[in-house]
Amino acid sequence: MKRLVALLSICALGRVSVSALHVKTVDSQPGKEATLTCSRICQQSCLTFWFKWVSGTNAVCVSVMIGDGAKPGYCEGYKSGKFVMGVTNSSVFLNIIQVDVSDSGSYFWDNESYEKDNHTHGEKRDSLLMICMGCLSTFLLMIIIGLIVKLRKLQRAHKPQKTPTTLEVSQS
Repeated sequence: MKRLVALLSICALGRVSVSALHVKTVDSQPGKEATLTCSRICQQSCLTFWFKWVSGTNAVCVSVMIGDGAKPGYCEGYKSGKFVMGVTNSSVFLNIIQVDVSDSGSYFWDNESYEKDNHTHGEKRDSLLMICMGCLSTFLLMIIIGLIVKLRKLQRAHKPQKTPTTLEVSQS
């Protein structure tokens, strides 16, 4: 039973995404320019994000770029002009112009490779969904069969048992 619960938990969790995480900590002086640069891992079209750690527990989006030649988008609170995101053949960078005290901190970037005409990612997700649905169906079928067996046992226990009775026949 414990193995079944573990298997169902794994099915319920679904897809766990793991990607490379690149961290860059910046110490900067107010009024100076800071450029964060990391080696580019993705050689195809990528969805690239820059984040900043806030309060040690939360990551806040700074900017997003879809594809190599696209114009980057800047998240709420981070305006274009102060932050400049870019991608070259070998690196990903975030330039912070005129850093103030609130801009200092730990930044990191992440990316995910994608191909516009490739449906493999969706097929993998569909395949995992089918596995989870199969696990769930099997579990429900086991519960239904168990309830039917229990119901039959209860019905047999409450059914009056027939005992042979003797009939008296009078001869006249």
